[in-house]
Amino acid sequence: MKRIKPITEALPSQLLNMTEMLNFDDKLREDLGMQGSDMVTVADFVLFNAEWSKGKGAEIFMILDDDGEAAGMITLTSSKDGRGRCGYWVGTRYRGRGLCSEAFAEIVETAHDLGLASLNGTVSKDNDCSMRIWEHYSPDMEDKGRNYSFTIFLNGRE
Repeated sequence: MKRIKPITEALPSQLLNMTEMLNFDDKLREDLGMQGSDMVTVADFVLFNAEWSKGKGAEIFMILDDDGEAAGMITLTSSKDGRGRCGYWVGTRYRGRGLCSEAFAEIVETAHDLGLASLNGTVSKDNDCSMRIWEHYSPDMEDKGRNYSFTIFLNGRE
C-alpha cells in the first residue's frame, strides 16, 4: 500500500482528521511549537498549505494509515541546484506503527526519481524515532545545537 498521497487529493474526512490532530493532539502541538490558542480550521489548513507549497516549490503529501485515514503530513521541497528538503509530522495515536518510516521511504524514492542529488532535514535531538528514520539511510549528520541536520546523498556523494 502506498503511504503517501498528494494533499490536493485529500477527502474532506482526511482534511478534518488532520485539522483535529493539529487542534487537539497536545503532544503533536507541542512538537510543532503551536501555542494554546492556535486553532486551525479546515479552510485555513487548505489555504495555508496551498500558499506554503507554492511559495516553497514544495509538494505536500498526506501520510495514510492502513485504512486510508490521514495520519500526518510529509513534504518534499526541491531546489534548482538538485537538493531536496523533507519535513513531516504524524499524529500521536499513529506513532510507533512504521507509517512515517514507510512514507519517508516513498519520499526518498520520489526525490531520487526527480533526479535530486540529496535530501536534507532537521530533527530535534530528543526525537529518537525521527533520528532512526534518517539514520537508516546512512546520512551525513551535522550538530546544530538542539537539532541535527541530516543529508542523504541519493546518487552517491556530491
